Amino acid sequence: VLVFAGYTLLTIVLTYPVIFRLTTHFMCDGGDGFQNVWNMWWLKTALTHLFTNPYYTTYLHYPNGVTLLFQTFNPFNGLISIPLQFMFKMEVVYNLVVLFSFIMSGVGMYLLARYLIGHKPAAFIAGIIYTFCPYHFAHGLGHLQLIAMEWIPFYILYLLKTHREGGLRNAVLTGVFLILTTLCSWYYLIYCVFFTGLFLIYHGIAQRKKMIESGFLKRLGVALLVFFIVMSPLLGPMLFVKLTEEFTGEHHPEEWSADVTSFFIPSGISTWGQMWFKEIWSKWRGNTAENSNFLGYIVFGLSIYAIARIPESRFWGFAGAVFWIMALGPYLRVMGNQIRIPLPYLLFHNYVPFFSFTGVP
Repeated sequence: VLVFAGYTLLTIVLTYPVIFRLTTHFMCDGGDGFQNVWNMWWLKTALTHLFTNPYYTTYLHYPNGVTLLFQTFNPFNGLISIPLQFMFKMEVVYNLVVLFSFIMSGVGMYLLARYLIGHKPAAFIAGIIYTFCPYHFAHGLGHLQLIAMEWIPFYILYLLKTHREGGLRNAVLTGVFLILTTLCSWYYLIYCVFFTGLFLIYHGIAQRKKMIESGFLKRLGVALLVFFIVMSPLLGPMLFVKLTEEFTGEHHPEEWSADVTSFFIPSGISTWGQMWFKEIWSKWRGNTAENSNFLGYIVFGLSIYAIARIPESRFWGFAGAVFWIMALGPYLRVMGNQIRIPLPYLLFHNYVPFFSFTGVP
């Protein structure tokens, strides 16, 4: 309760420029932000008024309608918004969902870090770093599905518990939190699956015999079974639609991949970036929000120190390095200039099913 209250207070303090306008203004832009407002409205309308399938609507492309299976629908946010929509106007509803994600992202990372290091103050700081990072604020401009990154730490926490402690309960909860992550963003499903693959590769090389004998792979299978049982009503139609219909309009990763310098330079979202670094971030491709990848010099320095000095940190260094390389997209880009050096993302984009739908590494 104290941790939850602490992150709530910090969220209010750090969003004070808009906190006093919560009842009259949306905490989002007029583009993707309003699409997400519509998402919440449509889910409530479909389930409580029309009693119809929310993944298909004739309100768009009337009269034929259109599937919403591949839309950034984030039904978790829509579902928690439904009772709020009966009490408040949409400005308040949207803003409360945003604040919920900031608070719960901090709580989730606190629990994960506490499990890993057993030090509550350090874990609380880890939660602050995670939930108040530039990426989270940048996507607060309108990407409600990407703001909802609160379930990723919970999934990783129970994946670790399933590996270290065993037990059916941990395996089932791993599957549950993967479901919650998916109901927020398909991007985050892909990233969690990718992380799980790295986890298996790293620990399989280090302790393959122990991993097999401990029954971890069986428990992981239980987690995936829980996930597929619940999500199959969505995944099945998505596979059918993908195989039978043409899609257009996805982002091209060459345009929307991360610039190398974006991880070390504050972007235009940041006050510091606006004051001192405009000559650099103004050259990045895509847009400022998508390139808000700055980690912070203290965070980066402490991470390098930990990886060098603490053996238990090395898996996280390995995973972080792989994800960083993937974020650079199909070809290296430095200061807005593309260097035709192919990177691993290109293989995934060309040959892994559904991966091309991500589009913004």
